[in-house]
Amino acid sequence: MSRIRSVPAAALCVVALWAVIAPAPALATPASWASVDVRLIQAQDGTPVVLVGGDFPDGTKLPATGVLSVPSGIKPTWVGEILGGDPSKDPTAKYSVTPKQGFDAVTLTLTKVTKGQVEYADPAAVAKSGQESKATLRWTSPEAIPSAKLYIQLPQGATVTSPGDTKQESLGGQTFYSKAFTAVKAGQALEVNVTYTGGSPGGGTAPQAPGAPAPGAPIQGSSPSPIPVIAGGLLAAALIFFVFKQRRRALEAAGDEDAEMEEEPPTAKRGKASKHAEPEPDEDENTPFDVEE
Repeated sequence: MSRIRSVPAAALCVVALWAVIAPAPALATPASWASVDVRLIQAQDGTPVVLVGGDFPDGTKLPATGVLSVPSGIKPTWVGEILGGDPSKDPTAKYSVTPKQGFDAVTLTLTKVTKGQVEYADPAAVAKSGQESKATLRWTSPEAIPSAKLYIQLPQGATVTSPGDTKQESLGGQTFYSKAFTAVKAGQALEVNVTYTGGSPGGGTAPQAPGAPAPGAPIQGSSPSPIPVIAGGLLAAALIFFVFKQRRRALEAAGDEDAEMEEEPPTAKRGKASKHAEPEPDEDENTPFDVEE
């Protein structure tokens, strides 16, 4: 006769209790950028690529959410965190896209560092007319920012014919034409442009990292969810009900066995030294946690 030993009630209660009181993921809090850098570069195939990087103030508690922007209808090619080392190790970030007036707001969650970045391709950023090309970088600030800076990097071998109101500077060993802005207001449109001739594709710096999460991916921790708590409570109730039901069945089975032993004729004594004698029962046969199949 096979036997199934019931799981101790205490163990099941521990599992149920853990499901209810297990710590929830840390909630991300909204934060404002201390500064934003926007760079226009050209990828290896010559496609203009824009990198929008935000930097939270030192001491910002993570996880935190920040808002950057992309032109209306443009899909980000990558959204993530900038660790400052090998770009291939930069992790992607959870984000959502919300259409606004004149731009799309990208809300991203940073969990490891205070620097985040949104990347997108913008073929319209460079317009060619005859021998000249004009690179124009436009960016709309989704919120008030203390400072922002726009950069344009030209293709290798390009000759500037009109730098506009930009300032030439070196950044990471590369030459950029930049313009700084302070006390940027929410919804303020920033712009910088440079006209040049010549140059070969692939002169720009590659984007920080390939790939991207699915557009509109939910932001982790944006609001506490009651589902885990409710599910945990239901699981605990179900387990407790199961334990008591099994215990009741075991007690009823034990009572039935005792009744059968009392009604057995005296001549059919169990335990006689005979090859036809029934084996001695297990010591715990009548315990309340054992159930016969």
